[in-house]
Amino acid sequence: GISIGANNTITNTGDTDGSDDINTGDAAGGDLSGTYPDPTVAALQGFAVAGTTPGTDEVLKWNGTAWAPAADDTTALTAGTGIAIGANNTITNTGDTDGSDDINTGDAAGGDLSGTYPNPTVGALQGTAVVGTTPQNLEVLKFDGTNWGPDTLGTADLIANSNLIPTADQTYDLGSGALAWNNIYSFNALNVTSDRRAKEDVQDLNYGLNEILKLRPVSYNWKDRVSDHRYLGLIAQEVSPVLGEIVNTHRLEIDPLTGQSRRVELNRYSIRYTELLPVMIKGMQEQQSLIEAQQEKIEAQEARIRELEAQQDLLQQMEARLRALETKEE
Repeated sequence: GISIGANNTITNTGDTDGSDDINTGDAAGGDLSGTYPDPTVAALQGFAVAGTTPGTDEVLKWNGTAWAPAADDTTALTAGTGIAIGANNTITNTGDTDGSDDINTGDAAGGDLSGTYPNPTVGALQGTAVVGTTPQNLEVLKFDGTNWGPDTLGTADLIANSNLIPTADQTYDLGSGALAWNNIYSFNALNVTSDRRAKEDVQDLNYGLNEILKLRPVSYNWKDRVSDHRYLGLIAQEVSPVLGEIVNTHRLEIDPLTGQSRRVELNRYSIRYTELLPVMIKGMQEQQSLIEAQQEKIEAQEARIRELEAQQDLLQQMEARLRALETKEE
């Protein structure tokens, strides 16, 4: 606190005013009590601190008059998500401790996304832009050489090098009443499930020859279609009153909101021709029964004819003998 300058001038470089010093033995004030240099904390922000000796694990608790040692009301802590409680109730953040690398609401999306979080929009796929054109029913996402965009599948053949299997049993159709396939080619016959274990309430068929005779086989051409040959078949509207079970006239729709089903008429009716087979088999069986019955009747008639012919032969023989006797008597 002393410096010596030119001409040996001595200067006080420290405290030059002793009147504002706090000296040993001076009384402490404010939140302190006692004397310096060893005052005691008597208050916090003007609120008194009691001089009671604290016990183990006690805390300073306001009792309405002063801060005083007391037991903590919370003796057991439960850790929530992202929090761990260790020894001496030490609380540790085990989750995100660095907020600087978080994505927050309103932050701009990047990469293949555009817009802002939490509701970004897919603007690209693997860096190739996706146009925002509204897709139409049954369109697919197609690459036009520059962007991905909704478009029809086109006329190119769809080639598969593996089995084509639906994700759920008895759920999806191939085509519809309004959009049907033109031709279906198969090297082998189509397999239709007919397992006895999958069926119940099995009854003998009542349909047969009578129903077959009511059907009208026809040849025809399709409207608005160019074809080099005529088609053979039946008319669904004519078959329906005779064999309604094999005619498709409606389909079931499930309302996604209510879960209720309803019947919706098809744009075009269709016939499940494979289900004609058991009717034809039953008709052939009935026809065979008629043939066998007729055969038995014919055989019985033929036997009767043979019997009559034998009787006629016998009568002719007797007649010849009588004539021979008459000739001798003459």
